[in-house]
Amino acid sequence: MQNAYDWLLISKSGGELLATIDLVTDEPDLPGIVAKEECLGLPQTAFDGPCLRCRYYSRLANSHYCYFCNHVMVRESVVRSYARHSVALWCFVNYPPKKIPKTSHEVFCHIVDDNRFICCTNRWNLKNFLQEMMMIQGPDWLGTLQIFPVFRGGETLTMSDLLCSAIFDESALVQDRLYIKFFSSPYQFVHKREREREGKLIFEATDFVGYLEMAEIFKRGLYLEEQDRLRQLLDIEDASEKQFYWGRFLAQVRPEARDFLDSWKMKNWTESQVSLFYELLDFVKFDPDKCISNIFQNEE
Repeated sequence: MQNAYDWLLISKSGGELLATIDLVTDEPDLPGIVAKEECLGLPQTAFDGPCLRCRYYSRLANSHYCYFCNHVMVRESVVRSYARHSVALWCFVNYPPKKIPKTSHEVFCHIVDDNRFICCTNRWNLKNFLQEMMMIQGPDWLGTLQIFPVFRGGETLTMSDLLCSAIFDESALVQDRLYIKFFSSPYQFVHKREREREGKLIFEATDFVGYLEMAEIFKRGLYLEEQDRLRQLLDIEDASEKQFYWGRFLAQVRPEARDFLDSWKMKNWTESQVSLFYELLDFVKFDPDKCISNIFQNEE
């Protein structure tokens, strides 16, 4: 446990990950100080042992954790609620960010080295964060951004597992443009090859931001019940039956929604495209003030 990078990799839950990033950002010298001054923990016995979190350093008096882990767990209790709705970005790029953009939601960020950094923010802030970051960095910013949800972690899969998998795959793509690897669920890491074959894993950054824009328009243009009915309609395999229900559906929605559904040619989307699009809906915010129906009512 020599540096902040080592401490990030033992985060079992999303709360621990955000707390660790927050701690090493506020006190960047702390990992080095701990590595020099802390003693190794005692061998595990029935009555004592090393820190229950890192399993490396000795415990503090009247505590189950070492000095660093104790600080992490205290902060974890504060950021836990924020972590429930957060998304993480593990970034392997040709140069580090010039600055972290200011957005409407808090951003936790730690620069690991000249080519790697990690960011966590609210999942509804993903589109704005990507747009701002790409604008700041410019067109020469190349590499891979791996996006995956922050989650609680469990016995079979933890945040540490996701980070290690992201690090293992970070250089799989050539750095000739800015790519995004997108996972809407932590357990999709297990089936990443299948996801790649379906065209739901790797995107160019500008295309991915465009998909998020479409998802945002879709979410504020159709009611939830209409979104569910459309999904059922798109799952129909018989072409003539699908065409019949498609016409009925368009007749029931608002003209504005009808326009964007027709322009996207959504009726002809493949099953993989539909599945990916509905996954993206969880990563865009529904703003009632920007709802199409409200906008037109205000204009009237």
